[in-house]
Amino acid sequence: MSLKTAQAPPVTDGYFVVKKSGLSQFQAMTAYLGGSAFQTIMDNPVTAYRQLVQQYAKDASGNVVDPRVAQAEAQAVFRAHPVQASLSGVGPRLIGVGFKRIPKFGILLGI
Repeated sequence: MSLKTAQAPPVTDGYFVVKKSGLSQFQAMTAYLGGSAFQTIMDNPVTAYRQLVQQYAKDASGNVVDPRVAQAEAQAVFRAHPVQASLSGVGPRLIGVGFKRIPKFGILLGI
């Protein structure tokens, strides 16, 4: 008994042919995904800051702390390590962009 492996459908040559609009389906998909990735990277510092504030919103015992304290702790992290804090979690978010956007743009482009 042999096992069948799942294979992705082959990409047709028409996928790379430039249409009347001046773009091929490949170029349009690349542009959409690039725009989504750019937006994710630009929004990441705000998202990372928000998540840090939420993380510091409770103390070690699980009690809610004053929002100003949580905000001050998150700001201290960003001041101490600005680049690392801004890029925190960007990898998983970019993977999520791929999983979310490829089917969405594929359907919109009729691929």
